[in-house]
Formats: sequence, structure tokens, C-alpha cells
Amino acid sequence: MTGKCAVPSGTTYGVRAGKRKARYSSPSTPSSPAKAPNKSALSRSLVCYCRPTVKEFSCEIYNYGLRNLKTSGLLNPRSPFLKFFLKSLAPPEYQGNLKDITTNPSGGGANPTFAQMLRFNAMMPSEDIFCPSLQCAVYDNLLFGLSQPLIGNMFIPLGLIYRVQKKLRKNELAFEEWVWSIMEKSKEGILQEDEEELKERLLETYDTEQMTETLVHNEEELKMIQTCGIYGGNFPPKILDRAWRENIAIRPKYEIDATTKIRLEVDPPSVAEYVALGHDPAIDSGVRHWRYFVKKELENCPEIMNHSAFSTFGLTRGLSSSLFHAKKNVPEMLDVGTFKGWVNLKIAEEDEKESMLGKINEKLKILPENDQEKIRPYIDIYSKFKLENVFKGIEKEIQERPKFVVRLYIIEAFNLSSRDLTSPSDPYLYIQLGDTVIDERDKHQDDTENPKFHSTYEFKVDLVENPILSIKMYDYDYIGKDLIGETKINLDDRYYSPFWRALPEKPIEERSLYCEENETEQGKLRLWVDIFKAGEEKPVWNIIPQPDAVTSFLP
Repeated sequence: MTGKCAVPSGTTYGVRAGKRKARYSSPSTPSSPAKAPNKSALSRSLVCYCRPTVKEFSCEIYNYGLRNLKTSGLLNPRSPFLKFFLKSLAPPEYQGNLKDITTNPSGGGANPTFAQMLRFNAMMPSEDIFCPSLQCAVYDNLLFGLSQPLIGNMFIPLGLIYRVQKKLRKNELAFEEWVWSIMEKSKEGILQEDEEELKERLLETYDTEQMTETLVHNEEELKMIQTCGIYGGNFPPKILDRAWRENIAIRPKYEIDATTKIRLEVDPPSVAEYVALGHDPAIDSGVRHWRYFVKKELENCPEIMNHSAFSTFGLTRGLSSSLFHAKKNVPEMLDVGTFKGWVNLKIAEEDEKESMLGKINEKLKILPENDQEKIRPYIDIYSKFKLENVFKGIEKEIQERPKFVVRLYIIEAFNLSSRDLTSPSDPYLYIQLGDTVIDERDKHQDDTENPKFHSTYEFKVDLVENPILSIKMYDYDYIGKDLIGETKINLDDRYYSPFWRALPEKPIEERSLYCEENETEQGKLRLWVDIFKAGEEKPVWNIIPQPDAVTSFLP
């Protein structure tokens, strides 16, 4: 047995454990035979070098912003900033010009947006299991920088991210090579079997079970992949269902009843999946439509919108007083906010095969039109979700800072909790996006737990600065008001998601209402949201219901 571990070839760094003398439980004497050396003690006596191979990594961290920050005091954060401890990634001999990065303070309060890209190269172990986590801290800049209290810390698991992204890139390249192969041999045209296999292979490229089986080493990593958005999971199957996408919003069909000679709607969709909105005052009005709905928040529907385009990492802080430790059921670490952005990590000089997506798109142009119709929808969706394209596309759009038009359609609420002692609440809406507030107090509805609204609201906004749409339901009182519940929608998560943008029309969602005083659900809102770049808006949908007296059209 030698005293050194095997040393891989390549650039290495090492830590010497040092020599230790083996100790035995009793000395060896002629009358007392020596005991066999303890194996653990013997192993500690060896001189051991841990020398994983080190390579230069290229790292991009998009610092989009921080959300829901909480301080240890009574006041909200004023001007938070981040510090990335890059020197912690490499041993001293490889730090070189590597310096810690501190961002400029932002005046965004508890939800500051930075929208900045951090790029750097660092020497790190090429084996992901040895790759360190990047430590980051968030501080609050007070009194012109004289006081900078710590808000919280977070750790970005670079090894896990590298492992996942390396596997994703390999899967994506295999998918592109297969697509190219069927396009090359398609002299007789793309067969129906090829189209079905194309769909299956696209689903397999981002298959959750396959990824977790081969990549996840423990429960902690699995939880991090699921909660942080390092890998979002399965490709939403409904996104690949062309018939479903084209029928999220359906116009009604009318025919003349042979008996009554009255024009009636025929073959309406199932009311278990669709909601009827608007009404046609004339047969050719084209106002009324049916819209698909889901019975939960859209971001919680893995079959439609599996995850955000951003990764999130939780900020934590230890308790500052020992008095809290005496209380039962109080965690030693407090959740104090979330970092929102993404990390792109790969070896700087790694020989990777070039993406074939450009060649595929060029080849598509010369294929017969029938073949293009079979393949192009899948390639277009894949292009939007491809790892590198997601990163580049979002960064470019955010840098341009376009203005957006947000259109909110609220249909109804139901099962609202009562805030009155002897009757249901008198509900009304209070909506806020950025500095724009819509207070519907004057339109409150008396004594109902199931109010109907059928209202449309429009906002012009900068999504980077004002990404949170807040919808509150209040109970009207002659003096004052009582909050029934609130729901918040992260508009940037919607707009920058390749899945959400792949939907030609947006389905209706049912959103739960909550309030701080009560953790249970206080009711539901049925609504949907459209987001357009300014100048690219679609016509407004008319969702005013059909008058009760009108049931059909006269000929």
C-alpha cells in the first residue's frame, strides 16, 4: 500500500493531510501480544493528497433581482445590494485576478431589480462533485453607506448546475442530430410515424425521471432542482399538442333549427373545460367565444407552464438573539427572501459539438411545404426552450427595456369568506401594478360570496421595474374596509417563459386568495392575463355576458 492517492493528470491543487503516528490501545510486550492496528487509525496515518483535476470555467450569472426581502428590524429594506465571493471558488494559487463582485445599491426596497450580467472565469475542479458552491450575501445600504447590515446569505450550487446543464446540452445535441437525420433521408416525405417520434424525442430530451435518475445524488439535490428551477422538469405535453393550442379560444358555430327556424349555437365545447364569454348581438358579430380554463394558478400547471425562465435561490439568516432559541418550533435559520436570475456554467475550452439548429432551420426552408408543416411547430418550440437561446433571448429583451401593455380580464370570484357578522361580504376589487392603482370601491356588490365582474383592465408598464401584479378583494364598509384576500402574479415569469409565449391565446386560471391573518384559502378568482409589447397589442376580447332575455338569434 502506498501513502498517496492516485493523482489525475492535468492541472491540480492539493491539501496535505500530514503524517500521524498510529496509536494502539496497549503497548506490545512479550507477555502481552500486540493487538492488530486499528484500520481507521492506520488510514489516518497515511499521507494523503486530494487532487481533483482543475480546469478553467466560464461562468455567467444573470442578477435579475431580489424578491420579498425581510430585515431583522421593523423597517423594510431600503437600498439592498449583493456581494458575490468569487475568491471562495478557487484556492489561493489559482485566484489570480479573481475578485469579489459587489453590485451597486438599488432603491427597490424589498423587491429590487438589478438586471445585470456578471461574467467571469475561474479555475475549479472539473468533476462536479468537487465543484464548490458560490457564496453570496445581501446587505442593506443605510445612512449613505455608513451602516450596511446583513440581510441574508445564499449559496449557488455550481457543481449541480454544471452537471445538469452538461446533461441538457448533450440531450439537446442528440435531439438535433436525430432531426437532421430524418430530414436527410426524407426523399419520400416526412411520415406520420416520424412526426410522432419527433414529439416523443422532444419530450425525452427534457424528461424529469431520466434526469433525476442519472444526475441526482441525494434528496437535498433533488429538492434543489425542483425548487430552484435549475432544471424545470418535463416539457409540458399540452404545449406540443397543436390541436389544443389552436383551440384555447373557440368561436361558436350557429345553425338554423329545422323545427323552430331559429338560429342556435351548435356543438359547443364541454363546460367542464371551457367558459363561455361575451355575446353576439348579431349572427355575424364575432364577439362571443369559449375559453379553456384550469382550476388552479397557471404557474402550478405542469402540463401547460412547467416553470419560470428564472432560477431562484433562497436567502437565509441565523437568529440574532438567543432568546428565540428558547422558544419551541422556531427554526434556527430564517427565510429572508429570494434571489432571482440564472447561472450558465461550462468549461471555457471544452470541445463541444456545434449546435445543428441553424442547419436544421435552413434545411426546413427547402423541404416540401407539407413536410415543413409537420416539423416546424416542434422546431419552433424547441428553439425557444433550448438552453442557450433562453439565456440570450431574455438578456437581450431586458437590455432593450421595451414598454409593455398588460391586459387583465377578471370574470368572477366565488366562495369568498365573509367579513360581516350576519351576512356575506360586500366585495370589490383593488388592483395595483407599479404606480397604477384601480380602486373599485364604488362598484362593490352587496351581500354576495360569488360576485360577477366580467371586467377588463389595461396597464402600461416596464416589466423590469414593476413585475408584480397585485389583485386584492376587499369587503366594503361605510367606514373603512376589510381585506378578504389577495393574489399576486409575477408578470416577468409569465412573459419570459418560453412555454407561456408559445400559447397563441392564454387560458383562464383560478387563483386562490389569501390574507396574512389566515393561512387558509379565502376564496378564488377566475381570470386571465395578456402581455404585449407596446404597439403590438391584439384586439380586446369582449367578455360582457349575454343578457338574460336573449337566448338565440331570430332569422
